[in-house]
Amino acid sequence: MTDNLPENAGDGSIIESTGTASAGVKPDLLLVEDTLTQAMRLSHFLADKYTVKLARDGQDALNILQDYKPCVILSDITMPEIDGYELCRRLKQDARLARIPFALMVFPLERDEAAKAIECGADDLIGKIFDGPYLVDNVAAILKNNCQSIAAGVVTPNEQRLANLFASAVALLAHQNINGGKR
Repeated sequence: MTDNLPENAGDGSIIESTGTASAGVKPDLLLVEDTLTQAMRLSHFLADKYTVKLARDGQDALNILQDYKPCVILSDITMPEIDGYELCRRLKQDARLARIPFALMVFPLERDEAAKAIECGADDLIGKIFDGPYLVDNVAAILKNNCQSIAAGVVTPNEQRLANLFASAVALLAHQNINGGKR
């Protein structure tokens, strides 16, 4: 996959789908990932359903978000300078960006990561499992759950966030146990 990387990959460039385009406009997604190979692989999975914009790290994401407002943000946790937790914390303190669903990508799920995700204000955890349908389905669920439950007044945004994090942590732990810690 690295043979066909665009020169500007990882500089906030938009990755367009090479697959069949669905009717209508695709939601914007910001992918924050410092490992270019992983960023391109994740983008490949998402590009059919989302317009994916890449950020190389937390600082790059902050720069991009000055004039870009995606529908959802997916971020790696371990990155240089500004990690995923700090990026989330900063975005949740910015009134313009605080309501954008923010998911941290993790694998394997370590003992304290769910607690850290709650503390920083993350809306969900997504396993960094390199399976296209899993990733696309999880992003769709984040958007659907956050919009429908909150709009219907069934739960508060914070209750929805905690429910998402709990369900994701349980699913990730189950996946790890079933697959022996393999992605």
